[in-house]
Amino acid sequence: MRTMIVDEGRTDVLAWKCATQDFEFGTRLNVHESQAAVFFRDGQLIEVLGPGMHVLETRNFPFLRFFTKLRFGKYFHAEVYFVNLSVQMSLPWGTRDRVNVMLEVEPGKAMPLDVGASGTMNVQPDPDQVKEMLVWLVGTGEELTAESLRDKFNSMLNTKIKTFLGRVLQMQNMNAFTLDQHLNDVSQALFGVLEPEFRKYGVWLREFYVDAFALPEDNPAFQDARRLAEGRYIQHGKLDLEYELKLKQAEKEAELARLEGEKTLVEADVAARANVTTAQGEAVRRSLEGITSVQEHQFATLDRMVEAGGAGSAAAGGSGGDGSGLGDMTGFFGDVMKMGIGLEMMRNMGDVMKDAMNGAGQAGANMAQAASMNGNAGAGMPGPGAANPYAGQNPYAPNPGQPSAAVPQPSGWICGGCGRENPADTLFCGGCGTKRPEPEISRAWICGGCGRENPADTLFCGGCGSRRPESNIPPQADGAWK
Repeated sequence: MRTMIVDEGRTDVLAWKCATQDFEFGTRLNVHESQAAVFFRDGQLIEVLGPGMHVLETRNFPFLRFFTKLRFGKYFHAEVYFVNLSVQMSLPWGTRDRVNVMLEVEPGKAMPLDVGASGTMNVQPDPDQVKEMLVWLVGTGEELTAESLRDKFNSMLNTKIKTFLGRVLQMQNMNAFTLDQHLNDVSQALFGVLEPEFRKYGVWLREFYVDAFALPEDNPAFQDARRLAEGRYIQHGKLDLEYELKLKQAEKEAELARLEGEKTLVEADVAARANVTTAQGEAVRRSLEGITSVQEHQFATLDRMVEAGGAGSAAAGGSGGDGSGLGDMTGFFGDVMKMGIGLEMMRNMGDVMKDAMNGAGQAGANMAQAASMNGNAGAGMPGPGAANPYAGQNPYAPNPGQPSAAVPQPSGWICGGCGRENPADTLFCGGCGTKRPEPEISRAWICGGCGRENPADTLFCGGCGSRRPESNIPPQADGAWK
């Protein structure tokens, strides 16, 4: 069975020499993915083998023909180095000596300070420069560790960092007490300087970090400057805190005011919607009942009169003697309400009484007209336009010396198109847009016998029965009656 050579080595070793130097032809050499195998003959680098299982035979690797054959040609002599291609993480570094730099300690004032630096770096053998690393860094040694690699570059690191660190700090005008805020910037700047130097030796500088700056804490002048800076920082911190608290309070008050305004708007909107809904409901109810708001107001007035009459029936009841007294009438209405007949019946009874009164007045007018037309009455009956001697006997005729009671007028006008009640100061209906009808010109006339004001469409006085003068009869009324 052929021999297999597997050499894994330690993780902190970058390159090491294989312990086996006499190889049998046909030996299998196992190279891991993170490794490379380098063959030397007589001190010269011959070949680099990458990852995989390699069978050491001349037909696979013609360069093996040039190696010294031993033991009847079954073996050959060679030196093989394994190279670890993985990244070596967090190798520490630091400046042995400090560099003197002029740094700002307060606005407009700088002082010379001895500054040092330290940090870590990540390195890796360059797969394309394995030969260079073995020749320049390993040579004839047995191995190259990460620590020894750092030691080899230590002098170069100190020289480059000290030279460049002072230049970077001064060019960017950094403050001595805020250097930690610029760690990343300084790290990137130093990486750009050091990376080409590592490449020369076949090593890839992957990352370079400055972790801390060393300041002269034992310098009295620096200590005084630090105390002054800390005092200013505390004072500014208090002012900033007060400003932040005031700003938050103002923002809170503004938010509360905004919420209060939104609440007011929402409440107003809800109230407006409720009013609209109520008005729409009232309009639907009136439409179903077939009444207007003016009629409803008149009904409510009548209801209050009935209630007032019922309340006063106890005090005024029976005062009329013959059953016609006001107490009996109001008592009757009150009793009716107590019996539960209802509002609608009371409204109908009110209408009946009004019609009865109008009939009585019309009867008196007709009697007066008949008397004036009777020839047997002679001069005792008043003629047209004459005073009526029976005017004082009519209980419904107004006193000439007193003005007639004003008839209540509706507060608005009713649209003939949709039945909507509109305000008195509008010209068009708010429901359908119909124009308000022109008001009829009233041409009422005054009776010469009793002084009563009569409607324009009447020919006889409603108070005394006297005929309307011919000169005061409008053409349409005259034509209608004639």
